[in-house]
Amino acid sequence: MTTNSIATKTKTVAMRLATSTVVLLIVFFVAAEIVIRETRPLRMFNHTGLTSINQNFLVSKLPPCLSSHENPEVLLLGSSLVLVPSVRCDDSFHNRKTRFDRWYYRNVIDEYTKADFFQNALTKASSQNRKVLDLAIAASIMSDQHLILKKYLASGKKPELIVCGIAPRDFLDNLRQDPEKTPTYSILADLTCVKDLLEQKRSKEAISNFAFGYLSDVFKNRADYKTFLVGAASRISGHPVDLYNATLDQEKSAEPTTGMAVVAEKADRGVLDNSKPLYKEPKNTLSDLKEYNRIYLPVNNNVFKLQLGYLDKFLALATEHNIPVVLVEMPLTAENLAILPDDVRRRYSKKVQELATRYNAKIVTPGERMTFATDDFEDSVHLNTQGGLKVFSDVAQQIGNDRALAQRTGRNKTTLGSLPIQWPF
Repeated sequence: MTTNSIATKTKTVAMRLATSTVVLLIVFFVAAEIVIRETRPLRMFNHTGLTSINQNFLVSKLPPCLSSHENPEVLLLGSSLVLVPSVRCDDSFHNRKTRFDRWYYRNVIDEYTKADFFQNALTKASSQNRKVLDLAIAASIMSDQHLILKKYLASGKKPELIVCGIAPRDFLDNLRQDPEKTPTYSILADLTCVKDLLEQKRSKEAISNFAFGYLSDVFKNRADYKTFLVGAASRISGHPVDLYNATLDQEKSAEPTTGMAVVAEKADRGVLDNSKPLYKEPKNTLSDLKEYNRIYLPVNNNVFKLQLGYLDKFLALATEHNIPVVLVEMPLTAENLAILPDDVRRRYSKKVQELATRYNAKIVTPGERMTFATDDFEDSVHLNTQGGLKVFSDVAQQIGNDRALAQRTGRNKTTLGSLPIQWPF
């Protein structure tokens, strides 16, 4: 067979493949899956109330991070009190213009997983290269931190150090009294890894669904797409989805529409509006103090006790896996702390100290070494760039100076086969 005939046959086969319906469908399928996975289109409609928890921007970063094969040395946990200054510090560290509009909070801050400034400061202070993964979740409470750590370890990862920022709201939130009704719980409670799938002896249907979900993001989130499309059709047509929703609609129609509801609806649309970036930091007017009055008061001792119990579980879990923990008491404005009764603040500090001592956890309190004024905050609790630089620098230095802590840390490995399956492979 001559070289020309081989080339001719090769060209013919290539042409047939290029024009093959099956091949074109496969190429289209792969391309569509990549685009859908990267863009996650349903999240653009979070403000409509038609999407599920899997598309919730507050917690959507968790499953991909747990599915990743990366195993950073330091796991950074906490609420938005950790997350916001982490982004501000990184923006400053990389000479990026930070923003203060709703789009930036929604699309950058809430989904952020890095802590480059803190990572750099920690490397310098400890003379060790340590990668930091930021899994701080806005609006999370202490039970959420325990669940994140539990699922993180179950995925096969094991950091050599955990740094967790805490504040009174993590234990005293009247708006989030049930640990099983938080966004974090909703998205992580049923998260399954390969190891769990095999050990629990799931049905053939469950295994096949899991496998198809591995190949297709649309298949994995098919219930979300169905919910969205059915809900959208219901709104457009004016017909309720089912009898239950028809009853709810009747009850809502009987209630007067307040001006605040209209304002909230318009504000929600702001998460999609990237046309008006706000680069100038607004003046701090402590506008969130009214909200914290509702969060703190009246003090619910049952919630306080329950969440302290989760701190106990959190520290016990880390101790069981020989992972040292650093608890960072995040600074708050004097005005915010003044809302809490003095005896509650004393009980909070005493209980945290007792649990830290019991499990040999280190407590870092930046407020003991430096002063934080109103101009260090964006509101009554969230540190701005200036405040964040002070806190993360101090935490890194305290960790670097602790020789006993350095001796307890050691490189941990990812357990093969325990990671959740995720496309693309």
